[in-house]
Amino acid sequence: MKNITKLNVLSTNYRKELEKYIGNKKEYPKYESGTFRTKHYTSVYINLLACQKGVCAYSEALITKKDFLLDEFWKNGEYIGEIKTKELDGDIDHFNPKTKKTKGWEWSNLFVVMGYINKKIKGLKIINPIFKPDNIHYEPYKYMKFNFKTQLFVPLVKLEYEDVEIFEDVKNMISWLGLNSETIKSRRTEMLLRFKKDIDSGIRTIEYIEKNELSEFFTAFEMSKNYFYKNDELQ
Repeated sequence: MKNITKLNVLSTNYRKELEKYIGNKKEYPKYESGTFRTKHYTSVYINLLACQKGVCAYSEALITKKDFLLDEFWKNGEYIGEIKTKELDGDIDHFNPKTKKTKGWEWSNLFVVMGYINKKIKGLKIINPIFKPDNIHYEPYKYMKFNFKTQLFVPLVKLEYEDVEIFEDVKNMISWLGLNSETIKSRRTEMLLRFKKDIDSGIRTIEYIEKNELSEFFTAFEMSKNYFYKNDELQ
């Protein structure tokens, strides 16, 4: 799970009307229903996906290759593209579910994630906010590594001795955000082993893959670079 920058707010009409609503009513609009959701849900969803480079904010599985940052998808601060959210395998998730009812449209708490991760794995679980993808201090290398042999993310061993509470929080984060769920692991493993085979045979270089072919699972790829040139048994 990589760090995400969400400063590029293209859905400016949503931002303006949200500020106006809060200013007038001293509260956020309802998230689950109402005219605000009807008008702005799609724009917010697409804007989030654009900031996330088309991948699930947690697992980094690809949701779409469309570059929704392009001007052709936006007009007067609203999404005008033809692709509908129902055509994409993703939901808007509230990182902190406790604020969904009171601040359901708070931009900083929203991320697009794989639907089954949102509904079946994370649900209402509370994740330590230091792992929030847009936290400017979040850095995956501080907390976990990718084991190429098992194809799993695991907490850094040193954390168990330095800060056992954080160690447990990392274990929970990996589990509750679906980073090692079977669907994600299968897709990620297939991609990494295919890239390793191409690199070992000289068909492609790591640099070429990064520039031209890598569209998902960026963190696992980055953490696997030490293994890509090893022709011996995976370790």
